[in-house]
Amino acid sequence: MSFFKKLFEAPAGPEPVEPIFPGDDFVELECDTVDGPALAFINKSYHAYHNKQAFPYQVMVELESIYTDEEGYATDADAMRLNEVEKDVLDFLRSRNTVHLVGRVNRKNFRDLLIYIDEPQMTQEEVNELCDEIMTERGINFSIEKDEEWNAVGGFLA
Repeated sequence: MSFFKKLFEAPAGPEPVEPIFPGDDFVELECDTVDGPALAFINKSYHAYHNKQAFPYQVMVELESIYTDEEGYATDADAMRLNEVEKDVLDFLRSRNTVHLVGRVNRKNFRDLLIYIDEPQMTQEEVNELCDEIMTERGINFSIEKDEEWNAVGGFLA
């Protein structure tokens, strides 16, 4: 049985309570990665978010920067294009799921999107189509993992 099939056949989780979205309180954080310094934009409203278990799936999207400066970070023009690709990814997810964009991390040669959703409602074929379309322009890694406690973003939200 494929990973996506197992993922999609999982039982439904707890129902969220209002407010579904905690608001926007984005802060800029400097952090160190294995690739060097990075700049993160994190929505701190998710720090004490009460609906984490209703949105237990982390969607990790890594987008390649095509045009970079001498240090390997996206140029202003490429950052604008990354914003458009990010919007395409979010629109794809929002057409199927309730989406929580916790933040983004701009690091050398890449942008990471930190997203949480409820029960995944997309097929492997739909994900492949999205990724294939983006890969005509730039590299993308797309994965979905269960993370009921939101551990993957805990360090950013502390």
